[in-house]
Amino acid sequence: MKSDQMRAFAAVLISGVILFGWSHFFGPKPQEQAKEIVNSTAPETVKTNTNPEQSNAQMAANPAPSQQQTQATPKPVLKNIVLKNGEAKVTLNNKINITDYETTLSTEKFSMVAGTEQNLSFLVDNQSNFNELFFDFSDVTDSSATGFDPRNNVSIKLVLLEDGTLSYALSTQDPRKFRVQMASEQFNQSGGKGFIEGFFSADSSQNQNYSRKFILFHKEFEEYMIPDTDNGENAVKWFGVDSFYHLFNVTFDDRVSMKYQITESGDKGLIKLSTNNRASVLSGRIVYSKKYYNTLTRLGDNLDIALDFGFFSIIAIPMFKGLQMIHGLIPNWGIAIILLTLFIRFVTFPLYFKQMKSMNKMKQIQPDIQRIKEKFGDDPKKQQMETMELFKRAGVNPVGSCLPLILQMPIFFAFYKVLTVSAELDNEAFFGWIVNLTTKDPYYVLPILVAAVMWLNSKFMPNTATDPMQKRVMNFLPIIFGFIFINMPAGLNIYILVSTLFGIGQQIFVNKRVEA
Repeated sequence: MKSDQMRAFAAVLISGVILFGWSHFFGPKPQEQAKEIVNSTAPETVKTNTNPEQSNAQMAANPAPSQQQTQATPKPVLKNIVLKNGEAKVTLNNKINITDYETTLSTEKFSMVAGTEQNLSFLVDNQSNFNELFFDFSDVTDSSATGFDPRNNVSIKLVLLEDGTLSYALSTQDPRKFRVQMASEQFNQSGGKGFIEGFFSADSSQNQNYSRKFILFHKEFEEYMIPDTDNGENAVKWFGVDSFYHLFNVTFDDRVSMKYQITESGDKGLIKLSTNNRASVLSGRIVYSKKYYNTLTRLGDNLDIALDFGFFSIIAIPMFKGLQMIHGLIPNWGIAIILLTLFIRFVTFPLYFKQMKSMNKMKQIQPDIQRIKEKFGDDPKKQQMETMELFKRAGVNPVGSCLPLILQMPIFFAFYKVLTVSAELDNEAFFGWIVNLTTKDPYYVLPILVAAVMWLNSKFMPNTATDPMQKRVMNFLPIIFGFIFINMPAGLNIYILVSTLFGIGQQIFVNKRVEA
């Protein structure tokens, strides 16, 4: 045991001597260890050439840049220019950021529509990336300006036209790829309110037309609520920002093959369009206008497509023109809505009459249908055969009450789009407290009247429901519709109110005719 301890002690002692000797005579010096640590933590891109001949060869092959090249290009100074033509006035800087835009085509403050001062910029490719253009304007007149970007060798010509649009033309000596981009930010529709407060607020921003969205037209019209994201490629005719019944657009003289990308950062959005092919010229117009149908049609470039009348536009556009015609005779959009509603009711009355007549017949045979259900409750096939035989004897078409209603639905949806999309109704008063037909009733009088009139109308309608639960649901529907219409535009509430009131009169007439 003692000998084992001695051997262990000797082994430890010998090991210590060996380690000490190795580290003293063969181990790395402290300075070299420090160098190794520094070198191991330094970035890989930092390298030192210790071969003087190789270093001189590299310097000969790649001479040092000149003083002008090594000095950073001074940052251009932002300068504003103002262009005027008649009542149109555009203020922009040499980055083509438009800070103000006044025109007879618009009634809204430009910053409210654009959403940000850094709203528009043009870029040109520089091999691997795009450089933002920054122009020095040397020739500025009342309505035009000519500029040149010496850093990218790009010229620009701006002309404020008589129609209030701003013409632009970018040109280069050598074909280049261009990029046009526009930035904006989300509009807070609730105004920072909580859900309940925002729901019952009279703030006009509840209308979706007051939110900001990017719009894009190529083969079809597309819109993206900020801050949505997307990307694609197509032959683009125009793009821009849509808000407050206005549009701020960049158009191209010809359709341009482009890649487009829509990105977001918080509540901000950016839409970028880059040309696929190189060209020496990129030209078009910058348009800031309220979305009046006649104005956009007159400006051309298919700008009227920005008025999205929806799937039933083939019905909505004639209805809108009818509304315009009535307004031309009676200059009150609220009265025009009422008169057009009555006209639609008269036109669709044959369908309505057929629907009500079928519903009244169905109501008369309800007791017989109930007896068949009780008698053949255990035999669904026999029950169906007896019911169809009953319909045949009574001359009732089971889909007769539904088909006319289905045929009327496109008219309702088309008129709904007319009343919610048309900028002509924006800030237009009806009477009294209704000061804007495109926003909700601030005192909720119209939605309450709509619910009351719908409840009254249900009392005159033939009730074909036999299930008690179904009857309770039908009685509760007017209240549901009342809540639905709380945030609907006042113009739409007027349409529903007048249409339902006139429908009650039509229903009374139909009931008397059927009973007779």
